[in-house]
Amino acid sequence: KSSDSGFTLSRDAFDFENFAVGYDASRMTPDLAARMFGADRVCDATVSTDGNCQPTTGAQGWIEGVTASLANGRCEGMAVLSQLMFLGDLKAKDFGDDTARDLTLARNFDLQRELAYWFATQLVPGVVKNEKYMPKDVLPFLASFLKPGATESYRIGMVQKLPTGFGLSHSLTPIGYAAGESDGIYYIRVY
Repeated sequence: KSSDSGFTLSRDAFDFENFAVGYDASRMTPDLAARMFGADRVCDATVSTDGNCQPTTGAQGWIEGVTASLANGRCEGMAVLSQLMFLGDLKAKDFGDDTARDLTLARNFDLQRELAYWFATQLVPGVVKNEKYMPKDVLPFLASFLKPGATESYRIGMVQKLPTGFGLSHSLTPIGYAAGESDGIYYIRVY
């Protein structure tokens, strides 16, 4: 048994690697936070006189927390943005090319900012639905949306468990699965 969502690496996956540094526009800014939560909740109207968002103390703290998280990479932003383009909710054309695969990061400040924006969504309380599955239960769940024409998508978050809590993490986009060489063994294809 196998299934494929239709997500094609040669068209729908970015042709650049996850990155932590090197693209200065790929960071959380007051303007991106205002886009996410609304200017009335982020910007301190008593401070701004030049039309730029001056974040409130609380908003600035959140922005700094996101910035600290970005120091580990943009994997969630890449996973979310590539899925949104695949589903047609956003267009690669809006960032300069026909497909996600054709987009480049160098001097593409809109794309850099968009990756930071979608990365940050995982840090908004209540946005991420933390489904927890035992390995044997994952495939039935994934099979419900890993098929052509599915209108819903998910990402897989992997987290390193340490004796003192949790360590490094990584986000992946599941794009298909296939039966393995024996009963009960399946391989999940990811981007």
